[in-house]
Amino acid sequence: MNQLERKYNISDALLLAHVSKIVQQLPEDLDEIQSTISLINEQFATQLREDYMTALREGGDDLAKGTVGQHTQAMIEAMDESKTLVKKLRFWVAEAFANDPAAQRSFQLHQFWKVANNQPALIRFMNTLAAQVTAQKGQLMAVGASESFLDAIVINAERLAEADAIQEQSKGGRLQATQTRIQALNSLYERVIKLSRAADIVFEESPAAARFYKLPQPTPEAEDVEEELAMASE
Repeated sequence: MNQLERKYNISDALLLAHVSKIVQQLPEDLDEIQSTISLINEQFATQLREDYMTALREGGDDLAKGTVGQHTQAMIEAMDESKTLVKKLRFWVAEAFANDPAAQRSFQLHQFWKVANNQPALIRFMNTLAAQVTAQKGQLMAVGASESFLDAIVINAERLAEADAIQEQSKGGRLQATQTRIQALNSLYERVIKLSRAADIVFEESPAAARFYKLPQPTPEAEDVEEELAMASE
């Protein structure tokens, strides 16, 4: 069986970093883009994300070398978000269970700062807290806590777990890139190119928005730069 080859000339890490931004932004821009370019639709966006997750799961050389920092940053952001969420939750727990100290203690919020900077312990804590918030959601909303805020705690717990899993995978070493991964990466590349061309049309009056969807260009090697300079000086 013939092995697949990459269709692009940038690193896997750079392609994945670019797509990671797109999968977050595209849902907000999708209606505007689809109204002009019907090919860029919900199915397109779903497949883009699925290929992205496949490429991450499968690992590979560039992922192992190039995205550890990217996913470490994702973990740091999720950990910082948990601190903000817990500070706010402390107020609503005190309001909802003002006359029930035992119920307040069941959230274990007094333990948070002991685990806030310990990644494995924080992940376990937020997972437990998310379950407790879900169980007591009605009481918390009754005193004014918004559903979106309470859901954000559950989402944060999921983000922490996902970031941890991807981070550990990224640290796994220089793994052999699988054919499944290369296929997913090639599909990502093709979709990103289509999306970039569509953005040029849709955001013709907004260059910054169009540039957001542009695939980054590879950084030339030092030898290539020296060669170009030498040729220019002849």
